[in-house]
Amino acid sequence: HYALWAGGIQHKDPSLDNLMVRVVSGRPGKEDVLYGVMNDWDLATLSKRPSPHAFDITGTAPFMALELLNEPGGTIVRRYRHDLESMIWILSWVFIL
Repeated sequence: HYALWAGGIQHKDPSLDNLMVRVVSGRPGKEDVLYGVMNDWDLATLSKRPSPHAFDITGTAPFMALELLNEPGGTIVRRYRHDLESMIWILSWVFIL
């Protein structure tokens, strides 16, 4: 996720429904390999710099960063830490269930 963000591709909607695990079968005698996968890239943007526009403040409300939810005018510049906070909220949700 961070490598894509650093490359200018911003997912902008991390949620429990958008995270999956891909299982790749190993060779005989080897263990399977698990990969984390993000899907649902319809809200993603390609940008080398953050954009302060209100229409960029998207996401699944229960998992959005508090700073984005509390900004009345939608003028917050979206940073990687906002998606990271979303991932922490998702992890908390998984442990509660």
